[in-house]
Amino acid sequence: MTPAIAGVIAFSILVYIALTLISITEATPAYDKLLFWLNCAFILEIFLRVFTYRKFSDYLKAHTLDAVAVFPWDSVIFYTTGHSASSNLLVVIRLFRLFRIGSFISLWKDSLRSRISYTIKKQIEQSLFRQCLILLGAIVSLTIVFGFIFRILGYTREGTSLFYMAFMALLDPGTSMEVAGKSLAIQVLFNFLIMLGIVLFNGLTIGIIVTKVESYLTMVKEGYGDVVEKNHTLILGWNLLGQQLIEEINDYAKHESKGKQKVVVVTEKIDSLTRFLKAGKHKHIDLIKRKGVFYEKSTLELVDTSQADKIVILNENSDISLPLQFRKADVFKGCLAVNSSLSNLKNRPVCYYETTCKANRARLTPHLTNNFFGFDSAQYSALLLTALLFHKHYYDILIEVFGFSNDEFHFVKASDLSVSGMTFSEIIAVSKKITVVGIAHADGSLKIIPSPLYRLSKDDKLICLAESRDSLLAEKMEQPWCGDLQKIIKNFTASNQNIQLEQQRIAIIGVNETLPNLLNELSLWNTYVDIITTPEGKKIASGYFVDTPVKHSQVEFYTQNIAEYNLENCFGTIILADDEHLQNVSLHTGDTDSLFKLFDIKARQENHPVIAEVINPCEEALFQRIEGVKYIVGTNILAKILNMSLVYPETLKFFNELISLRGGTFNFAKLSDIVGSDAIKELSFVDFFHHFYRKNQCVAIGVVRKGCPPLVNPLRSEQLNQLEYANFKIRNGELELHPDDEIVFLEKSEAT
Repeated sequence: MTPAIAGVIAFSILVYIALTLISITEATPAYDKLLFWLNCAFILEIFLRVFTYRKFSDYLKAHTLDAVAVFPWDSVIFYTTGHSASSNLLVVIRLFRLFRIGSFISLWKDSLRSRISYTIKKQIEQSLFRQCLILLGAIVSLTIVFGFIFRILGYTREGTSLFYMAFMALLDPGTSMEVAGKSLAIQVLFNFLIMLGIVLFNGLTIGIIVTKVESYLTMVKEGYGDVVEKNHTLILGWNLLGQQLIEEINDYAKHESKGKQKVVVVTEKIDSLTRFLKAGKHKHIDLIKRKGVFYEKSTLELVDTSQADKIVILNENSDISLPLQFRKADVFKGCLAVNSSLSNLKNRPVCYYETTCKANRARLTPHLTNNFFGFDSAQYSALLLTALLFHKHYYDILIEVFGFSNDEFHFVKASDLSVSGMTFSEIIAVSKKITVVGIAHADGSLKIIPSPLYRLSKDDKLICLAESRDSLLAEKMEQPWCGDLQKIIKNFTASNQNIQLEQQRIAIIGVNETLPNLLNELSLWNTYVDIITTPEGKKIASGYFVDTPVKHSQVEFYTQNIAEYNLENCFGTIILADDEHLQNVSLHTGDTDSLFKLFDIKARQENHPVIAEVINPCEEALFQRIEGVKYIVGTNILAKILNMSLVYPETLKFFNELISLRGGTFNFAKLSDIVGSDAIKELSFVDFFHHFYRKNQCVAIGVVRKGCPPLVNPLRSEQLNQLEYANFKIRNGELELHPDDEIVFLEKSEAT
């Protein structure tokens, strides 16, 4: 039988069943006549079908129910008994024809079943509304079918529609009591309908709700959905720097901010972000995570970059095997995408982006607006590694003054402190608990330790060390310091201490993207540099030199074992987290490799600086346990600077000036080298601070004493009550200096 003929017969059967059901409620001669002729046609069709079978037994198996359904039972019963057959009984018998439709479906089962299944699945996947419609359709269908069946079986309930009873049976299992005392067939069908209702409502309905809630929770867990925050910090991308930045934002919110900081992080590495958040306590941050490729337009539209107050774009690609220009390609694309998304805004958020590759920066900068600022992690690491050759506490001081946990730098308008019109020396004289180190002008330029006669305008900002912004604003800068001017302060040029590095030999062990910048820094002192690495490391270094040309001419590569190199003749040794090991294994292996190098080197460099670069901040505790070794965690200091830049946009430029030789330099000197021996006795830091500035125009910002952590902003003596500063003595509310103390101070650079 062809599918077309089967379709005609199936349609005829459905019409036959429908007319049979209608005839129950509205018996008319027209319906009876139509049913009679349809029945005759079906009898003829079933009779002729016997000739299509070879075995009569096969015919009986296939068409017995059909024959029973179309057999003229009413005529037989009338002629044999003289009574009319029950209409309800005839209807039930005719319903057997429904089984015939199943035989037709087998002709289309592959295409029809898959089509029906596909249609239902498609509707279910569309939305919750479509799922509810399918469920409602099933309920309506069951209500109509069982309503007719109850009528056929003769079930009645006064004042209530049978369709309503069928519907209530689906909804309320308690309606089973309504059929108590009825026939067994009615009770069985009614309870069967109740079971279907339990499946549909207690099963499917709850299942739909639970699935929808579970789907929503999964979306939240995986970070999908839009963002409706305003004036928040938006971090695009995730890496170790991002982890440290979150820690710093949390510190700022804890010590400085009057409320929680709102942060939104967009990353494909949502699992890494989730693990980080579970491992730490960040109760001062309201953090929202979203999963997505941060440089795609659809993702940026969901997080709505226009509503952010600050945007930070980090690099997610940590594949060291890629050429340098491709490692930061995500940042490259992210900057262009963010710049495009903000093109129609008049007041654009400040955007900071992480970069290392100079070639990429040169390509990118012309296409960005002036609200984008790049920060080069490799350059900062190079500057810090070089600085540690001069003094072992250089890194520690920077960590203190750019973090928000103790005393740190703040940028405050002169008008807010009521010092407009005063000279810089007058402000130094009236400072009680804050240390003023420079001025940020309205045009964006900076001056570290300006001329004593420079007079501040109302738009100038003071760069100050203070406990907090609130304590800074509460400072009463009225009564100037009046001390004994007879103290003997020597003429002191601290920058001469840097001469000790001139023409010295420095050993660099390992190769990574910091190397070119490090060599350029060391070239300023005409040093001799030996790079100890493998042949593969030398090949990697040549790729970095293409991007960042090296000015240093006194550089040699040694592809030999460390044990064979004469480290004893070197002024200092710098260990870089080797890219060769990072490329072959993992991020943590680079720091592990540095530890093994330290063990090999430390015994041979007892009296010389040994400095290590640490990549992962979690590994810092391991390096702390190795006595006599200094280290830097590049992501740590960079995160602090970046976080302070989010609060004070001038920070990035200030740090660039501070750590280079252009604007001003950190210096360390023993107190006995600055002050005459007779004047040291019972000398307070406050007296020394003012004398030192008047004599040398240097600003003292800290004190280093053996056995104690560096003390920043000693003018504020309240911090000396902390247990870690127990070795410091306070006299008359002021810090009393010791001859062996080292003074940390800022000196105006000769280059300015």
